[in-house]
Amino acid sequence: MKKEAFKKVYCANPDEVSHTILQSLIMCGTQNWDFYFEKKPRNCDSETVENITLIEFDSLDEFKTYKQNNSFLDFSLEHEKPMVLVHG
Repeated sequence: MKKEAFKKVYCANPDEVSHTILQSLIMCGTQNWDFYFEKKPRNCDSETVENITLIEFDSLDEFKTYKQNNSFLDFSLEHEKPMVLVHG
């Protein structure tokens, strides 16, 4: 399991962000299909989410166990490894 903390992440439509912002993608959420970026989009609407930790799991079983026993903002199965975003 790997964890990475962020003071702020930005949720925005990937079709509206610049190439630079698109390169800062943290996660595409499977739960609600939100796209989370490390860099703030300047030319489109975005939502700021503060005090977030991204947890990346080594296996699907590890992810499923975590998901059943913990609260989270969003999760993703769209990337190479399963991951969740949690507050804190």
